[in-house]
Amino acid sequence: IKSCGSRVRGTFLKDVRNEVKAQFGFTDSGSAWQVAKNLTIVESLITEEWYFFHYKDVKMQTGYGDNPAIINILAAVCFADETFFGVVFPTEFKPITIKTIAFLFTLIYHCIKEWSTGKQIKAKFTEVKNAKHYKIFHADLLKWTQLNEVATRMKRGGVVIVNDPMPQLQGEAEEDARKELEAYTRDTESKDDNGQECEYD
Repeated sequence: IKSCGSRVRGTFLKDVRNEVKAQFGFTDSGSAWQVAKNLTIVESLITEEWYFFHYKDVKMQTGYGDNPAIINILAAVCFADETFFGVVFPTEFKPITIKTIAFLFTLIYHCIKEWSTGKQIKAKFTEVKNAKHYKIFHADLLKWTQLNEVATRMKRGGVVIVNDPMPQLQGEAEEDARKELEAYTRDTESKDDNGQECEYD
């Protein structure tokens, strides 16, 4: 987190904060009904120790890393035009490194957490507060790549070694992720370069 620099972190935080609000449906009207709705959204995405926002199906916790909101946030904050980080620093995004994804997940978590009272209370993004979450995301992503390196490289790319990992991706969630990646590999191999299903004699 520290290596990104305060200016880079600040730029990312501003963009991610706006996109989290839009993508997950938070509203700052201040009405009691809307505050309750915001709380329900937060509770569906994170708890004090667990994270669900990156799953395609946050309730069933399937589709690790495939939540459309995550993909939209990544596109908005990294590839909006030629001045954005994904274009200026292509080596960090072709393929997207584990460090980059973990950093993005940490920013998203931080921005969701700002709504934990039902109203948005903007908080400073610091390494002290967020290093623990970054390490967990990093460890889970590393473990995810090890489930099926071919499929995960096609989907995201990059493997970075981290010390003292604290993974949450285990048990049934790990097995579900493994099956999803195997299915993704089979589906990709069954299509030609134009995305059409291959026919075999």
